[in-house]
Amino acid sequence: MSEYHSLSRELYGEPFAMFLDYINFSHYGQYEGKDEGIKKRLDEYGDYEDDVFSIKPFCWCEVCDGEGKEGETCPRNGKPNFHYKPTDFKLNWYKYPIRGNDCNKDITPIEFLEMITDCSRSFFDFD
Repeated sequence: MSEYHSLSRELYGEPFAMFLDYINFSHYGQYEGKDEGIKKRLDEYGDYEDDVFSIKPFCWCEVCDGEGKEGETCPRNGKPNFHYKPTDFKLNWYKYPIRGNDCNKDITPIEFLEMITDCSRSFFDFD
């Protein structure tokens, strides 16, 4: 990301929280539902990905928290916390969504709502 932007928690926080509630994710970005089909789409770290978007909870490992051994790397480093693939919109946050965030594109609240609506559709559209 060459240019960074930030989303206002007042404008974007509540819609994103509602989106997470709708798809049964905690407000930390972890899946809390019981659907086995969806669980199969989570990787070993609980990160979710489909053809439209991916969501990765904030990583609390020692490496990402600055406590790891020198030279140690985390396999989750470099992945955005939220990625909307059709527009390549990437969002990162500190501990929970929209807190201390940065994103790679400046978007309007309407664009954001359209994006999370599309994500909701894709989340429930699987075999």
